[in-house]
Amino acid sequence: MIALANKRFEEVREKPPKSKLIGGEETRVFYLLADEPAKYHEYAQATITPGGIDRKTALKRIARPLKELSKEWQLLHKLAS
Repeated sequence: MIALANKRFEEVREKPPKSKLIGGEETRVFYLLADEPAKYHEYAQATITPGGIDRKTALKRIARPLKELSKEWQLLHKLAS
């Protein structure tokens, strides 16, 4: 998908000289902007904040209690058998 987005960007790059392709690395969405990102909404371009939590880490933290609970249920099931 990244290659396809870059290909399309190369096709339309000459028409608006300040055009820019953003997204892809930080998000799952690509945006083809006709002008500088600063002229769009403040959230048009994702910014990575140092020390922030990414999606993978958040999902691990959410799943940890479920994983521990599953282990406890398996132990209880073995004791009851």
